[in-house]
Amino acid sequence: MLPVAAKQEEHMLRILIVDDEPIFRMGLRAGISWSEYGCEIIGEASNGREALSIIQTQNPDIIFLDIKMPGMDGIELLKNCQPHSGQCFIVLSCFNEYDYVREAMKLGAMDYLFKPLMEKEDIEKVLLEAEEKLGYSMQADQARQHEKEVQNALQLILENKDMSGPERFRMLEPEISSFPFFPLHISLKSRELDSEKASAILDSCRALISGFFSAFQCFFLRKDRSLLCLLFSKLPHPEPVGTHQLRLLYGKLQNITENCTWMGADCLHYALSELPQSLRHACLASEANYFQPLNGSLPLLMIFDSRMEKNYEFAEIYQPEIGAIKEAVLQYDIDIISTLIHQIAQNIRAQGFFNREDFCHLLTSIITDSMRIYRNRIILEQLLLSNYHLISDIYHQPSMDEAVSLFLQILMTLFAHLNGNTGSFHARLLQETLDYIGQHYSEKLSLEMMAERAHLSINYFCKLFKDQTGETFVNYLNKTRIHAAVWLLSTTSMKTYEIADAVGFSDYHHFTKTFKKITGLTPSAVRDQPHDAPYPSLLSDKG
Repeated sequence: MLPVAAKQEEHMLRILIVDDEPIFRMGLRAGISWSEYGCEIIGEASNGREALSIIQTQNPDIIFLDIKMPGMDGIELLKNCQPHSGQCFIVLSCFNEYDYVREAMKLGAMDYLFKPLMEKEDIEKVLLEAEEKLGYSMQADQARQHEKEVQNALQLILENKDMSGPERFRMLEPEISSFPFFPLHISLKSRELDSEKASAILDSCRALISGFFSAFQCFFLRKDRSLLCLLFSKLPHPEPVGTHQLRLLYGKLQNITENCTWMGADCLHYALSELPQSLRHACLASEANYFQPLNGSLPLLMIFDSRMEKNYEFAEIYQPEIGAIKEAVLQYDIDIISTLIHQIAQNIRAQGFFNREDFCHLLTSIITDSMRIYRNRIILEQLLLSNYHLISDIYHQPSMDEAVSLFLQILMTLFAHLNGNTGSFHARLLQETLDYIGQHYSEKLSLEMMAERAHLSINYFCKLFKDQTGETFVNYLNKTRIHAAVWLLSTTSMKTYEIADAVGFSDYHHFTKTFKKITGLTPSAVRDQPHDAPYPSLLSDKG
């Protein structure tokens, strides 16, 4: 095996030999022309404790490490060192020490040599392997450092903290900085994802984008729960990046992220001086997805529009509607308030007023201004203070629809307090819901529909329903339908599948399964039994 080319002194790999046998250390030192392999021996140690001190002070690149030594052996040394990518441990052992070798490899050792049969060629081989590994490691470290510098530059540019940002980027990436570029911004719709899941999703987005835009050099910046992507063309005159291509990318993103991301983009730019503005445009475009309907057919992809960076005085634009809302507040009329605020939201979507902060300010100001109508300021201040976390949480909702839902929930809570009886307010609200279920159980009813009808968020509606009835909404609805089915089986000659459809089950198999679960009997068994009693009300069962 030919030795590698000799390296310059400052690039020599540093070797440490650790063995309790002086003769072996001497033989290993003398048996190889270390300089021919770009290496130098910086020290020797007779046990693990001596070696640990040298490793901590001199940081050698390659350590030849005997396993069995007095005091601190090789295994213990590896446990104390915790080998990293910038070090290679080569274990020296006898044939009967293979269990120790296996443990050493688990602890991070790169390779091993059997001392009795160790030849010069074996040492040369592991040296070349170590050199290759360390070379890659140094390249990886350099790449990581460069990436960090690029990320810092992008962060400063985005926050307007570095007026010379584009020039700094040009210094970091001189080869491509004169080529066209465009930014993308990916953000997570839900704040309920834990940090580990969020990180995994954004990593998947990063990998997909890098592969999708193979003709572009990609730079990434992770911040909070979002991913900023800056894509520089590798060609001076690239093909235009069209809406169709972006929608194709977004479709792929949704497939791998379980439909939990927003994406915003800006157009292709040709001057590096436009970099700060383009980054902000992509962020604004992504943020504008906030205004899309939750259950809408449109993909949550937005291309930057100049309307996205304007500030809107919604209080002036919608002054008549806001005045009507304040009048409705005096009457505790949540239905009128809901109708008016949904009209405002619909108009905002239609007119393209994409400014999340301004809209949230509109909602919070309606709450605070409406409450000032009442004369007892002390009580109102206490109410607003106790509900401050809810009011401020409006700004943190992932969509306009959810912000509106929370807005209505807050108003109803305040109404309940002002009426002096939260329990009766909730009881009345629930009774209206139960009455509606009793009258419309044969229709297609969903949790989302009933929560919207009650002007409550889905989570709050579920909690209120369970607290008041002891049942989940789905269980209660199923019991209502099955009780109706029992009555029809007892009093009519309708076929079972007709009864299933009549009480609101579109799937006959689901009907029979639910029927058996609730009654303990099959529909045919219930029909065969005598039934003198009328259809029992679920509400009466609940007392």
